[in-house]
Order: sequence, then structure tokens, then C-alpha cells
Amino acid sequence: MKTLKRISIIFLTLMLSVVALISCGGPKTTPEDSAKIILDVVIKDDKSNIDKVGITEKEYTGIRDAFENGLMKGISSSGVDENILTNEVKDKFKSDILTGLKKVKYEVKKISEDKDTAKIEVKLNGFDMEKIAKTAEDELKKEYVANPSMTEKDIYQESFKIVGGKIADGVLVENPKTMTLTFTKENNVWMPKESELVDLMSAIVN
Repeated sequence: MKTLKRISIIFLTLMLSVVALISCGGPKTTPEDSAKIILDVVIKDDKSNIDKVGITEKEYTGIRDAFENGLMKGISSSGVDENILTNEVKDKFKSDILTGLKKVKYEVKKISEDKDTAKIEVKLNGFDMEKIAKTAEDELKKEYVANPSMTEKDIYQESFKIVGGKIADGVLVENPKTMTLTFTKENNVWMPKESELVDLMSAIVN
């Protein structure tokens, strides 16, 4: 599904927005804490520790609004005809993604740290898109056999429903991917390397 391929790019956009806000300055935190807080904000919609990295409630609301708007834009630009991808289908799919993200698992551990640079290991259990796609294919085949009068519109809409449902259920890979993030201290705030964030956020849906 083209829509799913765009999700990691949307995640990246949000992540960079968070980084931009953090770079404005905030209380001193450890690189490990900074990594955990950033991932909690982006993936879990968890704002409980935003003050530790200098993000205000207003800024947080702006980040979430931008994220949800960007997510909807990504879904809308999937190339599927708007008669098939109705507002109702898009809203439900977006809701499923947001629900599923809260079930993504990750562990953060510091590998090394010197004066201005730190290495953080992240073990990430993202969505098992291969399993989700296979399940959707199998379920669609069964539905089509039971109801061969299904139109192309019916099939597309049902595929969004099934895939979205599995994402919302938190169908995750069993074996986590291990990735390393490099953090650099800037004005007493630990900042992640952007190119590595691209890989990490993409790993959620790959």
C-alpha cells in the first residue's frame, strides 16, 4: 500500500519538528533521557516529561496537530481515488495508526558518552508489515469468495479496514531491530543525528 510507505516520511517530519523545538533550549538532561522523551513524544503521544527537554504545552499541541495533519495528508496522497478513499475511510485509518503507535515497543540504553557526544542503542519492535499484508490478503480472498460481487471500491475499502485494524491491534515484529543513535550536546541539550532518525522512524513500518 503506497500510504504505508509514506508513513515513515511523515514520522520523520514530525521528528524534525520536535528536534527543532528542543534545539531552542531546555533543562539539562542525559542523552538517554533525551532519547526516551523524544521517542515517547513522537511515537506514544506521551507528554509527561516534555518539560525536561524544554517543550511547552503549547508547542506540544502544535507538534501533535502538525503530525495528525501531516498523517492525513500522507493518507490522502496515496493515489487512491477519493470516491474510494472517503473522509470516513481516511479518518478511521488515521485513528488506527495513532492507536497502533502507542503499542510500538522500544528500549533505550546508553552505549557510550564523552563530553559532547553519546551513543544510544534503541531496540525497536515496529509493525510487522509483512504479516499484516499477508493477513489482509488472506482475509480479502475469503471475503471475495464469500461475496464475489464485491466491487473494486469494496475491496480497496476493506483492505484499508483490515490493515488499519491490524495496525491498531499492535501486530509487531517478534524480534526487535537494534539501532544506534548519535547524540551531540548543544547548549546543554542532547540532540540526535537527523540521518539516523530517518532510519529509526522508517523501521517502524519496515
